[in-house]
Amino acid sequence: MEQWGFTNLFGMIGKRIEETEFDIPHTNMHLSFGPLRYRQSGIFGRCTNVYDVTIQTGNEVIDAVCKIAWPVATHSNESELIAKARAVDPLHIPEVHYAVEVVTDLPSRNLHIQRGSASPVEPRTMRVTVMTRYQPIDELEGLEFLDVFTQIMKCTFSPFVSHSHSRSTSR
Repeated sequence: MEQWGFTNLFGMIGKRIEETEFDIPHTNMHLSFGPLRYRQSGIFGRCTNVYDVTIQTGNEVIDAVCKIAWPVATHSNESELIAKARAVDPLHIPEVHYAVEVVTDLPSRNLHIQRGSASPVEPRTMRVTVMTRYQPIDELEGLEFLDVFTQIMKCTFSPFVSHSHSRSTSR
């Protein structure tokens, strides 16, 4: 896994990732992890975690978030979708500073396969995305809140009108 530069990240499994720092190889980025901002647990041992992080590149310091997720392997790559959306609207879509997909699978799924039994979960892959952190919507006020809320409603409503909605547009 060294080729992806996340050997250090995997070395932290089972440890608290908050207040951990490391350099991302082959880049000039240094990440400092802050507190857990969001966790969505799964029934089969997978979960999505979003941490506050600070990116330091030379003299520049950027407030960001790091999303570590185990999506179904066949699902679209979120960082690629964000890049396409930023090409259309760079003002409202967060910048992805670093993204990596580690082609692996859930340990629980591998155990089922090794035992020769059918796995109850679909194949998954680990994706790590570091992107700019935006102000939470509940901290916005007045016209700024109304503008963002209206944009969210348009984005949520549009897929249902075109019948191209995904599993959930609530997040």
